[in-house]
Amino acid sequence: SDLSPRSVGGPPAPGAAFPAAARPRPAASTARSVAVSPPATSPAAGPRGSEESPRGVALGTGESPRVAPLPPGARQGELAETGVPALLLDVAEASFSGTLDLRRGNVRKLVYLLAGEPIFVQSNQRGETLGQMLVKRGIVTADQHAQALASSTEAGIKYGEALVRMGLLTEPQVMTELVTQTRLKLEACLRWNSGSYVLIPDPQVGAKVPRCPVNTLDLVLDGLRRYPDTEEAFSRLSSKGGQAVELRPRFQRHRAGFVERFGDGLLATITPDKTVAQVIQSTGSPQEAVQQLDILLQCGFVALRLREEAP
Repeated sequence: SDLSPRSVGGPPAPGAAFPAAARPRPAASTARSVAVSPPATSPAAGPRGSEESPRGVALGTGESPRVAPLPPGARQGELAETGVPALLLDVAEASFSGTLDLRRGNVRKLVYLLAGEPIFVQSNQRGETLGQMLVKRGIVTADQHAQALASSTEAGIKYGEALVRMGLLTEPQVMTELVTQTRLKLEACLRWNSGSYVLIPDPQVGAKVPRCPVNTLDLVLDGLRRYPDTEEAFSRLSSKGGQAVELRPRFQRHRAGFVERFGDGLLATITPDKTVAQVIQSTGSPQEAVQQLDILLQCGFVALRLREEAP
């Protein structure tokens, strides 16, 4: 599969009509950058997968310059050209093993991929550590979190192991939470529309980090559906109302997963003779149509073309 950046669509059609859609104001981000520990070197999936180990170094901030040359087989690009959903599906279809380094502003996430599937994510955001996520979700209290963190520091063990020793979670429960943590870290950056990425192949990646695997298609479709952004979707599509919509071969490979989540109502309106605006106006809910069409676009499931370029 092609892992290079690609552009979807062409210049907007002059004067193309586009139906109105709700435009909720996006919430401002309050995340801040902190140091995190590197992943455990053991390949075994277990409590040692927490990023709250006292033995660690800073992951670093987002847009710091890369001084070292890229190794053979590496690729880099801008998220404005190829978004995170399409990137994740690219590497899944290529069964890529290695790392995906995502950076936006001061935020950095390092995604470890094994045979195309995310298995671990490092983040420099304090709120994305395992302990903070457990507190937010009510799995442990703030006091229990502080006690487990102190215990892990004093005993020189991983945070997850401290939770097990304290009787707060079992080892299987810790692993379940680590998988959830991997998913949530990735869901939080699915809608990044700026920043950069670097893909670096590494066939030994599975031996370097704990394995907390997340299914790529489930992650992308469920994450985009769980956190809709109608304002951003409208912004992407409003200038393309006169362009034709074409379902790409990738969509056919994942059609069942899309229909399972969104139904086939929108798909029934996509024909070679219809524009973006006409597709949206043909549905019962223009706002839902905008959101679903935007998901198709972000995943690389559709291409937008000028009418004269459409087949």
